[in-house]
Amino acid sequence: MNKLQWIRILILFVLALGLTACYREPNYIEKPEWRSFTSQQKELLWKIQASGIQIIKQGMYFTFIIPTDCFFTKDARELKPRREIDLDRLAQFLNRYATYFAHPKITINGYTDKVWLAPARNLLSLHYAETIATYLREDGLDSKIVLVVGNGAKHPVGSNNYPMGASFNRRVVVTIP
Repeated sequence: MNKLQWIRILILFVLALGLTACYREPNYIEKPEWRSFTSQQKELLWKIQASGIQIIKQGMYFTFIIPTDCFFTKDARELKPRREIDLDRLAQFLNRYATYFAHPKITINGYTDKVWLAPARNLLSLHYAETIATYLREDGLDSKIVLVVGNGAKHPVGSNNYPMGASFNRRVVVTIP
């Protein structure tokens, strides 16, 4: 081998060595799975679901559906008195689960039925979402990773022609990552 080939090999070796020196293990779990949760996290999820919050897990995504009829008073549109503990548990889980991701994003979407006029529906759905977001932030959820949206009567999950269907449409949906 001539001198030029040795120099090329030396340069490639130095580059490879430099690139391996830059690598470090991520401080988050790349694919969080049910089996990687601690027993405390599993118990927390069970308590969240027992409170009436529906939990949907799709891959790494968690969706929490909060029925506004169960969590808010109808007349004052305020959070019912003993529901704060349920939101505390949800915030506790979201705080822990967000650490699994390098750049977590939590979306809080409010929805209503078609009973109200459109401007009022949009404001009411935003109010529901903001109220939930405020409680979650008070429990330590980072404001920078939370996006709050009021969707009004968009994306119904039930028929607004029947009381039961309309009640399904009144909800707040919290999604992570």
